[in-house]
Amino acid sequence: TDKHAQRSYGDVVKFTEEMCLQTAPARRCTMPELAAQRWEVIPGRLFWTMHRDEAQTIDCIKASPNTFYFSSWMQDAYQPFCSDFGPVNLAAVVRFCDCLDEKLQDPRLASRDLVYYCDADREVATNTAFLLGAYLVLVAKWTPEAAAQTFDKIEPSPLSMFRDATHVASTFDLCLVDCFRGLQRAVDAGWLDYEQFDVAQYELLDDPDTADAHVICPKFVAFRGPCDSAEAEPWQLPPQHFLALFKAMDV
Repeated sequence: TDKHAQRSYGDVVKFTEEMCLQTAPARRCTMPELAAQRWEVIPGRLFWTMHRDEAQTIDCIKASPNTFYFSSWMQDAYQPFCSDFGPVNLAAVVRFCDCLDEKLQDPRLASRDLVYYCDADREVATNTAFLLGAYLVLVAKWTPEAAAQTFDKIEPSPLSMFRDATHVASTFDLCLVDCFRGLQRAVDAGWLDYEQFDVAQYELLDDPDTADAHVICPKFVAFRGPCDSAEAEPWQLPPQHFLALFKAMDV
C-alpha cells in the first residue's frame, strides 16, 4: 500500500479487465487514427497510448505479453460545468500519482515496459497528458517545461487547450505548461505538498453536500455561496451550515 491508501492490483490481465469496468461507463473514440500509437513519457520506462475500445486493449496485451498495460478512472474524473472538460482536480492528481508511482516502484514490473492507456478521445487524452505531466513535476521533479515538452513533441497532437467554464467561445485558454507551472508555483509557495496532501479532507470539502469549498491558499478559501431562501434547492446550503466548518478552518 502507499501513503494515500491506494490499493494494489493483481496481474495484468485481471487488472486490465477490472479497469475496463472502472474507467468511463462508455468508451469514447473520436481519434481512431491515433489509437494504439505509443509515446514515450519516461525514457525507456513509461509510455502512453490510446485505445479505441476494450477489444483493442485486450489485443495489445496479447500481442505484447512482456508489456504491462494499465489505466484508471482519473482522466475521466472531471465534472464539467458548461463546455469545459478539465483539468481534473487535485484529489485525482494525487490519486493518479500514487497509482503510477506504485507501478514504477513495483519490483515485479522492473523489467517490463509500462504503458498507460486511455480512450482515443481528445478531451480524455488532454486530461491524461495533464496527469502524466503532473507526476513528472510533483514526483519525478521535472521542470514544468520539460514535462510539457514530452507531449508538445507528439505529432499530430492529440491534445486540446483547456478552456473556461462557459458555453460561449473561450477567450482564455490554458495549455499543459500553464498547468504544470501552476503546480510548481504552488509547491514553491508551500501551498501544495504532495507527500502530505489529505485526499479525504479535500474530497470532503469538495462534496456539494458538505461545502463545495476549496482552500486555494492558506489565506483564501473559495466556496459556493449559501442560500437562505425558503425555495432553495436541496444542494443549496444555508449560511449557518458553514459556521462550524469555517471556525474549524480558522476562517
